[in-house]
Amino acid sequence: MTRAAESYVFSTVPLIVMGVGISIFPTAFMPLNGYRRKIKIATEKKQNLDKLKQLYNFHYNISIKFKTDIFGNDKVEIVLKIER
Repeated sequence: MTRAAESYVFSTVPLIVMGVGISIFPTAFMPLNGYRRKIKIATEKKQNLDKLKQLYNFHYNISIKFKTDIFGNDKVEIVLKIER
């Protein structure tokens, strides 16, 4: 190889590796962003429920059960009981 070809290869390879690495970032952070979005929505719903609780003077119990069926699918069972 000539000196010009060697410098071209050695300067291009790191750029390609960095480009591939940067392109993986959105894929890596997508589950985290989805989780944060769902937590924000759930927190807002809980705050609204707490405001209603204070306004109408009632109590509630939330029961959450995480289950796995025989096929390995995860299921969530949520029971909301409202008492006056």
